[in-house]
Amino acid sequence: VDYFGDTLYFGLGSCYQLGCMSMTDYSTRIIQKHFYLNGEEVMGTIQGVYVDDKYMWIFINTGIGVNYLLQYYK
Repeated sequence: VDYFGDTLYFGLGSCYQLGCMSMTDYSTRIIQKHFYLNGEEVMGTIQGVYVDDKYMWIFINTGIGVNYLLQYYK
């Protein structure tokens, strides 16, 4: 869970879905990310998120028992 600007970011229970909730009007949206390793999609869940003005770092726990840190432009 992280809070940036007026938005609360949180991982959802299903595969790489990130919830974003505005604290101004409480509207929500879902960001769906995909993670590929050697050309195949790897299933897993978001364990944590950190957000700043340019990037979003997503900490994931994959179904293959490996943890990764992914960086995305917002």
